[in-house]
Amino acid sequence: MNYSFYILYAMKDALISSRQWVYGLIACLCLFACRKEEQTPTIIVTGKVELVDEFGIPPTAISGIRIDGIQVTATTSTASYTTTTQANGTYSLCTVAGVQTLTFAKEYVGTYKLLEQSITAAQELPVVHLGVQVLRGVGAVTLTKGADALYIEGVMNQENRAGLPPTKHRLFFRNGPVSATNYALTVAGETNVGTDQFFEVIPYTQLRAAGLLPDTQITLIAYGDNSFADTYMDPVTRLVIYPAVNETGSNYVSFSY
Repeated sequence: MNYSFYILYAMKDALISSRQWVYGLIACLCLFACRKEEQTPTIIVTGKVELVDEFGIPPTAISGIRIDGIQVTATTSTASYTTTTQANGTYSLCTVAGVQTLTFAKEYVGTYKLLEQSITAAQELPVVHLGVQVLRGVGAVTLTKGADALYIEGVMNQENRAGLPPTKHRLFFRNGPVSATNYALTVAGETNVGTDQFFEVIPYTQLRAAGLLPDTQITLIAYGDNSFADTYMDPVTRLVIYPAVNETGSNYVSFSY
C-alpha cells in the first residue's frame, strides 16, 4: 500500500499555510499514477551452447571445464532473468516480452553476448559457440620498421601440438592505451615459424587506413586467441569483441613510423 497520501494528510496543519501541501499532494498523486507493476516472466526461450577450445575441439572432462553450469542471463531495461545450461549444453530461460541482451558466462570461458534480441513469444535462439579462454597466449613481441611495413616477431607461451592446428594470436594497435576491447586495428595470425613463434608483416597502408597516421605514437599488444569462439560487436564502441583471448596479453610496444 502507498502510505504517502496519508502521511501528507496528517501533516497538512503544518503545511497548509504554504504551497508545500499542494506541491506534495501533486507529487504523491503523480508517483502513484506512474508506478508500474513488474512484469511476470512468462515467455520461454530455449537454445544450445557449444563449447570449444583453441583448437576447435570440445574440452574433455580432464580439463575441468564442463559445458553444464554456463550462466545464461537475459537483461531488459528494468530486470534480469537467469538460468544455466544442462549437461548437453541446452538451456531453457523464462523471461518477459521485449528487447533484451542475453549473456553467456562461466569461469575460464569467454563471455559472449547476444545483443538486442526482440522476444515476443516462445522461440529457439541461435546456437552459441563459446570458446575456452587461451591460458598461455603470447609471451613477447618485438618489431622492426621497414621502408613500407612493420615486421613483427612473437613468441608463444606454448608450442604447437602434433596433429592439431597452429596456435592463434591477435595483434591490437591504437594511438595511446590499447587492449583487446579498445583498439583501432586488429590483425589475426598463427604460429608460422618453428613450433612456437610467428612473423607478421603489417603494411603502413594498413595502419593509415585504420587512422594510425605517420609521426603519431602507436601502441601494440598481442594476445593468444581462440578463433573458434563466436564474436560480437560492442554497441557503444562499435568494436568487435573477441571473448576468448587470454586475459593477460604480451608486452606493450610503442612506436611511430
